[in-house]
Amino acid sequence: MKALHRKRLAQAIAAATALGGATLLHAAFEEVTGSKNPFKAVTSGGDYPSIVMMDLDNDGDLDLVMFHRYTDDNYPFSDDFFSVWENIGDAEEASFAQVGDYNDGYGYGYGDGVNIDENPFVYTTNYGHPVTAFDISGDGTLDFLTGTLEGDYAAPRYFRVETEGGVVTGITRFDGGESSVDNPFYGTGQTLTPSALNYGYASSIAIGDLTNNGRPDLIVADAYTVRAFENVNTVDGRFQFTAMTSDLFPLELDSPIYLGAPMVLHDIDGDGDLDLIMGTSRAGNMRLFLNKGSAATPDFEEVTDEAGELGLDITTRGWAAPTFADITGNGIAELIVVERFETAPEDRPKDSSAPLFIVDLAIEQEIRLFARTPAEEEEEESETTAEEKKKKGKLFGGLGTGLLASFGLLLLRRRR
Repeated sequence: MKALHRKRLAQAIAAATALGGATLLHAAFEEVTGSKNPFKAVTSGGDYPSIVMMDLDNDGDLDLVMFHRYTDDNYPFSDDFFSVWENIGDAEEASFAQVGDYNDGYGYGYGDGVNIDENPFVYTTNYGHPVTAFDISGDGTLDFLTGTLEGDYAAPRYFRVETEGGVVTGITRFDGGESSVDNPFYGTGQTLTPSALNYGYASSIAIGDLTNNGRPDLIVADAYTVRAFENVNTVDGRFQFTAMTSDLFPLELDSPIYLGAPMVLHDIDGDGDLDLIMGTSRAGNMRLFLNKGSAATPDFEEVTDEAGELGLDITTRGWAAPTFADITGNGIAELIVVERFETAPEDRPKDSSAPLFIVDLAIEQEIRLFARTPAEEEEEESETTAEEKKKKGKLFGGLGTGLLASFGLLLLRRRR
């Protein structure tokens, strides 16, 4: 990582102070493994997977929607594009059961769901991946926006999620160039057309309100370039985008590891603005871009040292798609990464020098979970650390940290 300029360092300190030292109050992300990871139960597989966590049955906890170009699942869980896993646990302790794709009345396709009898997205064709989610329609429910796969020259697609009484019942699909008064991405200039996205070649999209004006903005990675687009207006129900510029964007990607790699926007460091984390399209390291600006004026900078401090220096084994969701009910969103990768046969001798052929490789999928400690626990740990420093005669260091956090919390209370 390039050294922080004094201006950027000052911005980082000011942000931490203004928001109560948020980056000091939470521990780094740590991977949750074994039986403590509820996603170990999710066996739906398919190429180019990505996931969205949302409450499908209006029961107060988050269910899982998995997207793939083609699925590895067997009948009755064999819809090519969407598979659904109901959270049959609760908002604090998730437990997932797959919902059948076909409820045909012959005893097939019911799955193990409790409230959800049938996949509401079945029979929905979709050729875009990866998928990102945002309340695009403004009805309080997450909608879907897709990127495009390598070699897929179609424009990205918008899927409006339909509900009835708070329960998801299905989706309505709009192609990127489809003329409709209900499609906010039609007639928005060239930002979502194949020609603008290098003919749709391996594009991915991250969506979020980067300018704090209530409208969804876009970060688009296509081919070897990442660009940001501000949603400046809505005309006749259709978004109007304009390219944003900064020291980072447009960012040139110099490795095929990130060609069409999935991305997601989320306030990772707790300073009140959206940051960007990028997955991978093949084995490699995920990338972190912290917003060193503000909630209304983004200024992204790629970081590696801070990624390590946050526990986000993550190495992947293949395709990796990140998302954020609070599945533990502690008010802090966890990082969820779905990976798909190739592995050598288990019976292959470890010291074998013989070349591996494609037929020898097995395809595996894993959903990894990265959680962080709630603020209250971290504050207690900080007090203990301060006490230890006092015993060692380093009182000033302990008081300095405490004063910074206290001053930030005071400002936070005043803002509220």
